[in-house]
Amino acid sequence: MERSLDQIKAFVSSSPGICIVCALAADGRLLEIARDPRLPRREPGCAEGSDERDLFDDVLPADQDAAHRYYRKLAESDDDVSAAWTRDCYLRVALDRPAPRKNADYVWLHVSSLRIGTYRGMPLMSSELHSLDSEMSVFHQLMGIEDDLTYIVDARTHELLYANEAATRSWGSDDYAGQTCHHFIKGLDAPCSFCFIDRMGEDERINSEEYDPILKRWFHIRCERIDAFGRKAYLTYARDISSVRGLRSQLAEDDELIRTITSTVFEYIALIDVGNRTIEFRNVNENLDDAVPAAARDYDENRRQAIHRLVVPEEREEVSRHASLENLVEQLGHAETYSFEWTQPARDGGLLRKQLEFCWLDRRQGRIIAMKSDVTDAWHVRREQIRRLAQATEEAERANRAKTDFLSRVSHDMRTPLNGIMGLSALMRGETDPARLDADLDQLDVSGSYLMRLINDTLDLDRIERGKMRLDPTVRDARQAFSEVQELMAPSAKERGIDLTWHVCELTHDPVYIDLGAVEQVIVNVVGNAVKFTPRGGSVDVTVERVSDDGDSLLDRVTVRDDGIGISAEFLPHVFEPFAQERDDIAGRGQSSGLGMAITKQMCELMGGCISVESTEGEGTTVTLTLRIPRATAEQLAEKRAADEKADVDALQGKGVLLCEDNDLNAEIARRLLEKAGCVVTRVADGQQGVDRVSADPAAYDIVLMDMRMPRMNGLKATQTIRSLADPIAATVPIIAMTANTYDEDVELCRLAGMDGHLAKPIEPDRMYRMLASHLRDRTDAAPLT
Repeated sequence: MERSLDQIKAFVSSSPGICIVCALAADGRLLEIARDPRLPRREPGCAEGSDERDLFDDVLPADQDAAHRYYRKLAESDDDVSAAWTRDCYLRVALDRPAPRKNADYVWLHVSSLRIGTYRGMPLMSSELHSLDSEMSVFHQLMGIEDDLTYIVDARTHELLYANEAATRSWGSDDYAGQTCHHFIKGLDAPCSFCFIDRMGEDERINSEEYDPILKRWFHIRCERIDAFGRKAYLTYARDISSVRGLRSQLAEDDELIRTITSTVFEYIALIDVGNRTIEFRNVNENLDDAVPAAARDYDENRRQAIHRLVVPEEREEVSRHASLENLVEQLGHAETYSFEWTQPARDGGLLRKQLEFCWLDRRQGRIIAMKSDVTDAWHVRREQIRRLAQATEEAERANRAKTDFLSRVSHDMRTPLNGIMGLSALMRGETDPARLDADLDQLDVSGSYLMRLINDTLDLDRIERGKMRLDPTVRDARQAFSEVQELMAPSAKERGIDLTWHVCELTHDPVYIDLGAVEQVIVNVVGNAVKFTPRGGSVDVTVERVSDDGDSLLDRVTVRDDGIGISAEFLPHVFEPFAQERDDIAGRGQSSGLGMAITKQMCELMGGCISVESTEGEGTTVTLTLRIPRATAEQLAEKRAADEKADVDALQGKGVLLCEDNDLNAEIARRLLEKAGCVVTRVADGQQGVDRVSADPAAYDIVLMDMRMPRMNGLKATQTIRSLADPIAATVPIIAMTANTYDEDVELCRLAGMDGHLAKPIEPDRMYRMLASHLRDRTDAAPLT
């Protein structure tokens, strides 16, 4: 049917979609007759209805053959066909002329056309146009998600219809429109001889590794047949796996090493496919007792069976949760690795500890690698460490409780003799009866001695715990320690109504080299405990016997037996622990710090001896001491005689003493004791005053007594200053520390500062006199002859 121009325009106006009417000329041109006014006009100078406009020029060159075939076939159809009959085509139409090459310069159109008659004898066709811009945008976003090179190739012409950003980035250009894959990617004029597209059947899919001899690279290829833009095409995913292939080759070369590592580190390595929910075991240790499946199998079923067989019942639920695929994926979503342990029954009835560690092998393909190892040895070590830590914590807590109890007891014990001292002092002020004064003085001595013993116990234990305990041996009589202890303990036993008997067997008065104070303290602690914990009317028997004499040393054994309250079996292992005391209700029988036995044991060991305790609760206790006592050598005896000659107290008569002491009471006591020995005393209140006195008249003082802690300038600094004076007398005057700082470190600091001796407070008069006399004698002997 011949159509007029007005009919054609009316047809365009009535069309529900955007359309264009064109006629196919005899010379093959597709002439535009009329268009929807909503369509932009490319060339403003082209008049509507002009037969000079060839619509084929707007089609991308690569699609022109398809466009020609499409419209020729449509033109050849019967012009009386129903308007409902249409033909579809997908074409790329240029946005600008000349026809561009780049993606951004053309659009895909879905063209739906029908034959509507003739115009001037030419076949007349109406085409309804649908833009695919939105569909392509979504498609581009979807393809852009892929890390692989993704592209679509026309099945007939090998033309590149689409490529994602990863592909164009790899190729170095996105100017692929209208070009074949073999020319654009590899620069060939014909399809590759190894082209997998030409090898594929209609419904076949490729999923393989291919080597490209031109690019000299290995690719993992996935390819399938699709319909794209109205054409038969192939969608291809390509991943460069050259580095992976190289790694595989290296791993293949190192297969023996891998087997060795597996046999020593892992029981097995397994691959888990998350998508298919399967597990496949690899590199299974040949020494593994528990069999594993040889082929891939269902992961969840394998997990269920393995947990039932290899996990102790109380841990199965937790292990099942840890090993679920959902948990593995979740944990590996925010960590490089994930692992857990469980307890596995051993065939011999024992327990083993196992560990599974997981990490991604290929996150994109959903493949996880699992490694099982035996951690039983480390588990046992950890358990032992935890056990020891718990034990140490318990012991520390017990020790802290004991120390707390000790502080409470020692506070009470110290206040008791202190109360006696202060009370007796108040009573003595108005007392005129000489006998009563003598008795009060005796009680003062007892209270002061006990208070001093408590302080010494505490200081001795601190020294022992810090490894600073030292003995101070001198030449003594072998029987002296035992005889003095007998005299010391007799009044206490008598007061308590205890029958204290001594059996000192075969001991001679040999000169020995011992710390007499340490020996006495050890025996007093043991005998004192026996007296304290024996009820009135009970008995304590002390036996001293010589076990051996090898010529160089004596080995004496002291056995103390009582019929007192005894020690319970529960407390007996703790009897030598510091601060330990079984009964607080015994405090009324005598004071105790809870330190005596701990100190006794340490001192025995320092003297090369030992101590043991046997006891039955309610029946009594037996303590056995062994003490190794070295004999005095000839050199030691000679030194003792020389020291005795030097320690002539008469040598103190008329000697000038500079007393540096800031405490008024301590200064008064020292002054009176020194004046009692005939000394002339000058007292100053701090170190600076002492320096000033010596600087003004060095010859006025034969000896200096220096406290360590004083205001303005302490005793150490004062001593260093005096030693630095230019006067030679100041450089040699004896300076003796007289201080309450009694630690070994304090004694060493005094020596380094330039002091000649150390006297501990409270002052023991005889010890002070002997030390002063000895240093005065040394100074006299060293004086130059004139």
